[in-house]
Amino acid sequence: MREAVIPSAVLAQAAAQAAGLRANFWSTPEPREALDRGRRIPCAPPRPAARPAGAGPMMPGLVCAAALAALRPALGLQLEGQQVPEAINLEQITTLAGDYEEAEEAEQNRDAAGNCLRFTDPSKSKWNKTTMGMWHIKESHFVQQPPEPLPKPGSKPKVAYLMFVKDRVENPKLWLRWMRDARQSGLDFSLIIHAYGINRPYGRYVPSEFPQKEFLQYVSPHWRPSNWCMMWDAEFALFKQALEDPDVTHIQILSQDSIPLKPMRYMYQALEDDPVTRMCADDYVYKPFPRAETWWVMRRGDAELFRQHEEQARMRFRAQCSEEEAWYYPLRARMERWGREAAPVKDECVMFTDWADGNQSCKVWADMVKLCPNNCRVTRAMSHTESATKHPVIFHSISIAAFRELMASPFWFSRKVDDGAITTPNRFAALLEDFTANHTDPSVGYEENTEISSEELVDLPDQ
Repeated sequence: MREAVIPSAVLAQAAAQAAGLRANFWSTPEPREALDRGRRIPCAPPRPAARPAGAGPMMPGLVCAAALAALRPALGLQLEGQQVPEAINLEQITTLAGDYEEAEEAEQNRDAAGNCLRFTDPSKSKWNKTTMGMWHIKESHFVQQPPEPLPKPGSKPKVAYLMFVKDRVENPKLWLRWMRDARQSGLDFSLIIHAYGINRPYGRYVPSEFPQKEFLQYVSPHWRPSNWCMMWDAEFALFKQALEDPDVTHIQILSQDSIPLKPMRYMYQALEDDPVTRMCADDYVYKPFPRAETWWVMRRGDAELFRQHEEQARMRFRAQCSEEEAWYYPLRARMERWGREAAPVKDECVMFTDWADGNQSCKVWADMVKLCPNNCRVTRAMSHTESATKHPVIFHSISIAAFRELMASPFWFSRKVDDGAITTPNRFAALLEDFTANHTDPSVGYEENTEISSEELVDLPDQ
């Protein structure tokens, strides 16, 4: 492959151009089909005659060639004069554009001294204005459609847990014991796994290639391209699969590195008492519109709206980081239109992520640690990699004392827990099975104790 030296003046132009064009680029049929085939797009601008009719705008050659060199300087790396490939993979383009946008956001959310402004009143944010995209959503049929009656408190829930993994479920023993406890409690649920990175013989997706045979029955027959900030298509495929079961009342999004912090019966009691959609909102960032973390729980009525208006959701709601942008604001706009009683979306984080520890991230979600006993200080003292612009803290170990602390928090799950970070999974599972606190006060009876007996260092036998 030929190499091209990119002048510094071109780098500066390409950085902003790549970020601005990314949303339009990914919504066009041609690039998405190219990604499906793993094709590489050459940087040289194509001749007009070579473009298929109706293919939509092509990624300009300038951006394609300069993306690798242009976006990284935004993160403080010196790459002037760096030789870059003349053609780069589509997946690289979206990742690097994401790097640029996240770095830009981190800089804009700081004061003159470089301190985070994440605790500022959202109404004072410079992004706190109605964008054109927000107006389009407010005027959409999705928002203007009158709401159906809400399920009454006391209705029996059934959750479809949608787990998005590369090629395996991490900390699998804990998950298997957690599901077994739910069945023994008489709870009905489903687990659907999307595995984007398993072996694909001859380019075909074959679910039986999933390596963990104990989870094979849960692997979805559907496959879509999936990557960081590019999960919407995979989410929607599993979304529709979950809704084929008429008994499913809620959908919960999970990641491969998440772990349960509560028994399923705790979650079901919370949903029975208050069956509304729960999303971990960020109303501070208004570019292009407010967002929520990917890991939410949605009631069926809201999910059916997205299925009913699939084309509109696909073309209008996705922007930038699709899994954060595409779900929350359309529902919040409905709540603004019809009122909190008729179309509620609860700002509640059911998934714990630690964005507080690390000096690169300026996300409002850093406040989550304040919901733990003692600000999650036991958990945050565990071995970890600090948060950055694109990911929260990654935990390399979780002690039984830290797990007890997380169980006493209001969170249902925690994520970014390395595979093997839990060395005694059966003992952790036993703690969940014995958990009796109610969702109204999960910390009842909790006392911080960092001492771990020698007995607790040894796992319980498999059952």
